[in-house]
Amino acid sequence: MQYRLKRERRKSFKIEIHNDEVVVKAPFWVSKSSIETFVHTHRSWIEEAIRKKLQTRRKFEFGETFLLLGERYPLYKGTGKLCFHDGVFWSKEPNKEAFRSFYKDFAKKYIYHRTEQLASKYNCLYNGLKITSAKKRWGSCTSKKNLNFSYRTVMLPPELIDYIIIHELSHLMYMNHSKEFWRLVEKRMPDYKERHKRLATFLVDDI
Repeated sequence: MQYRLKRERRKSFKIEIHNDEVVVKAPFWVSKSSIETFVHTHRSWIEEAIRKKLQTRRKFEFGETFLLLGERYPLYKGTGKLCFHDGVFWSKEPNKEAFRSFYKDFAKKYIYHRTEQLASKYNCLYNGLKITSAKKRWGSCTSKKNLNFSYRTVMLPPELIDYIIIHELSHLMYMNHSKEFWRLVEKRMPDYKERHKRLATFLVDDI
């Protein structure tokens, strides 16, 4: 199986699918033979992930389904710009830009509100929050305590969105992935490991 190897400062392997290309992220210290073994062991999963990735490509045709908070909803012909009502996406002329705009607006409301709730619960103070178009990361936290979240996060189930938010809020205290950081994440979200695994395999629409 062909793949692109990317070595990083990390503790474990990670597989990503980018435009039909398999990217394997591995720690600097891991041998090439160990990487080959890892890829071979996960071959079935990779092939399934590629198949699902192809399924997530949208043609923006009526009858297609689109993700919102982890669930798929159909697209029907409406009379105006794209909107969501009663479990249905409605649009007169659907296209990628219309959906991007919808997700960005939805994220500004949902992510802002949920982040405020969780920040208040755990006494976290941040300076600002921005919705981005990032594809390679769900969220980030800057040294100036500004939080960034991709609009694609609202395609995920609420429990995975919460994990992403908790992850970034925890970076307000630890700007790294040290043991102390993960202990803080676990304190705030005891089942974070399970959510992390689900997030790694959840494929969102290519929008």
